[in-house]
Amino acid sequence: MEWIESFTTATKRVAKALDIGIEMVYVGKKNAKEEHKKITGLIKEKELSHTWEDDNVWFFWNQLESMLYWKTQHGKTIENDVIKQEVMKMLGYDSSKNGWAVFYTGSGELVKANGEKVLSTMHSFEEWEKLAKQMGFIPALREKLERVIPHHYCARLILPGNGGRIPERVQCAECGRPMELNFLYRCGAE
Repeated sequence: MEWIESFTTATKRVAKALDIGIEMVYVGKKNAKEEHKKITGLIKEKELSHTWEDDNVWFFWNQLESMLYWKTQHGKTIENDVIKQEVMKMLGYDSSKNGWAVFYTGSGELVKANGEKVLSTMHSFEEWEKLAKQMGFIPALREKLERVIPHHYCARLILPGNGGRIPERVQCAECGRPMELNFLYRCGAE
């Protein structure tokens, strides 16, 4: 919850400085119903942003997983398929402990990043404010985010059981380096 408050406060400050409108929605994680209810309650109480209901959250993450499996079954890789690359980034965000953000304009401009990167970038707005006023918010944010070098692992990707079809090699959708393969057993109880 601390990250959400810090992120929304910083983002609203940036939007105000640039005199742009911004709408935010909390999506949540795929398998965290109790946590989602608690967080959405606090978000509504503090009027931080809009929120999605549990069914919409589940549908969002399942659609992304379905897209990934379809792309994999049809021989697509992140090297030859931009959609698969972007889907893997989004699924990696669900697997991470940190938050994440996607910024989108009606004109089709889009930028996304993991929570740590986007929050530090929002907090350092004074460094790229001039650029944002020249280029626009999303292009300047994208440029600034591309310069942020992670201090540790970029992302992790947790794939649900998929009938024994484990990809031999997976590239990190954030930085392009090969990802380490580990097996994780996790209790499904919340």
